[in-house]
Formats: sequence, structure tokens, C-alpha cells
Amino acid sequence: MKKYLVLFLLVTSPLMAYSAKKEMKINRDPNLIKIRQQMSRMESNYFNLEILANSKVLNFDEVNRTLEDMEDMARKMRASSARKELDQSLKDLSKQIGDLKKEVKQEDPIHLRKGIDEIYQSCFRCHSLHASGK
Repeated sequence: MKKYLVLFLLVTSPLMAYSAKKEMKINRDPNLIKIRQQMSRMESNYFNLEILANSKVLNFDEVNRTLEDMEDMARKMRASSARKELDQSLKDLSKQIGDLKKEVKQEDPIHLRKGIDEIYQSCFRCHSLHASGK
């Protein structure tokens, strides 16, 4: 599983970076640039959670540090976003991250996996809203 995730990252990262760089040339809106940087960091943290959750020995301290950074990024994304229609999705994301932080204290891999899946769904909903322009 880790091999496929690493392969996926190696293949898609340069493409995403190229695409983001190309789009940034077109749109120099400082808020949009800032939120894209924050989303990129959120994405890195998400992949870190996936790797941690699939490790043979779970490092719950590192999981918690990653979740704290994700919580901070979600807060910053809400502050940076000029699109108020995304606010509820970002609030939901923040809540799910906070809930998972509480559950991580139990050091239960099943709750960790479920929480990561819920965070992914929140990310997907927000990206869908953003892409549709709603």
C-alpha cells in the first residue's frame, strides 16, 4: 500500500506543481495564492496521516502533531477564503479534525482510519463546491 501511495505522490506531485504554477501566472489574487499554499500543506498532512495509519507501529504522537497542523491550516484557510459558501465545509473539516484529535487519545487504529476517511470526504465536498463555483 505504501509503495502505491509513494508512487502516486512521485507521479502526481510534479504535475500538480506545474498546474499550480501555471494557474498562479494567470491569477495573482493574493488570497487565492495563500489558500492554495494552505491547501497544499493540508494535502501533505493528509498523506502523512495515511502513511502513519498504515504503518505497522502507529505513532500516535506524530498523528496528533499532524492533526494539530491540519487544524491550524483549516483555520487559516477559513480566514483566507473570500468565498463564504465554502465556510461551512471548512467548519465541518475543522470539527472533524478536532473530533479525531480527541479520538486519537484512545490510540485506536479503527477510529483513526474512520476519522481519516471522514476528513477525506470533507476535503472532497469542499473541492467539489469550489470547482462548481457554488
